[in-house]
Amino acid sequence: MQRVDSKVLHPDLSYNVVGLIYKTQNEMGRFAHEKQYADALEKYLIQHNIKYQREFEIPYKVGFDEIKGNPS
Repeated sequence: MQRVDSKVLHPDLSYNVVGLIYKTQNEMGRFAHEKQYADALEKYLIQHNIKYQREFEIPYKVGFDEIKGNPS
Protein backbone atom coordinates (compact mmCIF):
# COMPACT_ATOMS: atom_id res chain seq x y z
CA MET A 1 0.00 0.00 0.00
CA GLN A 2 1.66 3.22 -1.18
CA ARG A 3 0.53 6.65 -0.03
CA VAL A 4 0.46 9.15 -2.87
CA ASP A 5 0.95 12.22 -0.65
CA SER A 6 4.03 10.80 1.11
CA LYS A 7 7.30 12.73 0.90
CA VAL A 8 9.26 9.50 1.38
CA LEU A 9 10.85 8.39 -1.89
CA HIS A 10 10.26 4.65 -1.40
CA PRO A 11 7.57 4.33 1.27
CA ASP A 12 7.10 0.54 1.03
CA LEU A 13 10.83 -0.14 1.17
CA SER A 14 11.28 2.37 3.99
CA TYR A 15 8.46 0.78 5.98
CA ASN A 16 9.98 -2.68 5.54
CA VAL A 17 13.51 -1.59 6.48
CA VAL A 18 12.36 0.32 9.56
CA GLY A 19 10.32 -2.72 10.59
CA LEU A 20 13.41 -4.92 10.31
CA ILE A 21 15.44 -2.41 12.33
CA TYR A 22 12.85 -2.47 15.12
CA LYS A 23 12.66 -6.27 14.95
CA THR A 24 16.44 -6.46 15.32
CA GLN A 25 16.48 -4.04 18.27
CA ASN A 26 13.58 -5.76 20.03
CA GLU A 27 15.21 -9.16 19.60
CA MET A 28 18.69 -8.10 20.75
CA GLY A 29 17.78 -5.59 23.42
CA ARG A 30 19.41 -2.25 24.02
CA PHE A 31 22.83 -3.33 25.26
CA ALA A 32 24.29 -4.99 22.15
CA HIS A 33 27.17 -3.47 20.22
CA GLU A 34 26.63 -1.64 16.92
CA LYS A 35 28.43 -4.42 14.99
CA GLN A 36 26.10 -7.02 16.50
CA TYR A 37 23.02 -5.02 15.45
CA ALA A 38 24.48 -4.56 11.95
CA ASP A 39 25.24 -8.28 11.60
CA ALA A 40 21.73 -9.26 12.71
CA LEU A 41 20.08 -6.64 10.48
CA GLU A 42 22.15 -7.88 7.55
CA LYS A 43 20.69 -11.37 7.98
CA TYR A 44 17.15 -9.96 7.93
CA LEU A 45 17.89 -7.88 4.82
CA ILE A 46 19.21 -10.98 3.06
CA GLN A 47 16.16 -13.03 4.12
CA HIS A 48 13.84 -10.36 2.69
CA ASN A 49 15.86 -9.94 -0.54
CA ILE A 50 16.55 -6.27 0.17
CA LYS A 51 19.69 -4.98 -1.55
CA TYR A 52 22.02 -3.05 0.74
CA GLN A 53 25.61 -1.96 1.18
CA ARG A 54 27.45 -2.37 4.47
CA GLU A 55 29.87 0.21 5.80
CA PHE A 56 32.10 1.73 3.16
CA GLU A 57 35.11 4.03 3.15
CA ILE A 58 34.42 7.72 3.32
CA PRO A 59 37.52 9.78 2.46
CA TYR A 60 37.75 13.12 4.21
CA LYS A 61 40.39 15.83 4.58
CA VAL A 62 41.99 17.26 7.67
CA GLY A 63 44.05 20.22 6.59
CA PHE A 64 45.99 19.03 3.55
CA ASP A 65 45.92 15.37 4.52
CA GLU A 66 43.32 12.98 3.17
CA ILE A 67 42.25 10.36 5.67
CA LYS A 68 40.51 7.21 4.50
CA GLY A 69 38.34 4.87 6.42
CA ASN A 70 35.32 4.85 8.60
CA PRO A 71 36.53 5.65 12.13
CA SER A 72 35.23 3.23 14.71
